[in-house]
Amino acid sequence: MLSRKSDRLAEKDQVVRAGAVDRMMQESIRLAEQQVSQLEVLNKKMDSQAQTSAVILSTSRSVIVSLNQMRTVLELNNAVAQHSVPGGIDTHWKQAPVTMELFTGKSVPIPLELVNTWEMLDTVLSELFRRDFVYEKIHRKEFIVYHESTGHEVDRRWALDTTLRPGDKVNMSIILYAEPPKCGCVRGILLYLTASRDRG
Repeated sequence: MLSRKSDRLAEKDQVVRAGAVDRMMQESIRLAEQQVSQLEVLNKKMDSQAQTSAVILSTSRSVIVSLNQMRTVLELNNAVAQHSVPGGIDTHWKQAPVTMELFTGKSVPIPLELVNTWEMLDTVLSELFRRDFVYEKIHRKEFIVYHESTGHEVDRRWALDTTLRPGDKVNMSIILYAEPPKCGCVRGILLYLTASRDRG
């Protein structure tokens, strides 16, 4: 009889202990789920901060590019102003600038020390023609640059600073009209707005 009572007490004790262990496990699971939930919230916040940082970094880079382009345009405007003073431009740069004759007939010095990419040249030309009727054509890159001596077009597929050399003379023409090719050939007929020259 005594043995049965002690067996029952032992069983009750085991049930109580199992219940305590079960409650502890349930509490541990609840705390673990709570921690996982907090980690997910923290992860979302970190992702959001990373995206915000990426946007700030991208904006900062574009601001730096814009500031560099503005500096180049200002220095080029200064160089153009000095160009009318004898000896002004030649003493300002370490190497002779490229002389670009615009479609208007005006010659502009392009210092390769500052304007060494097509993007920079596009920015400079956009700035020069920002109040002109051809601004949109410049913006859409509907112009060509070609060597004065050979008449060959300067190829935009190559880096600007590798296709032009200090002291080069180039001309710039605006593409007014492009007729689509009828013969299956690569190029159509182009009508250019170019500075007129006295060929007499």
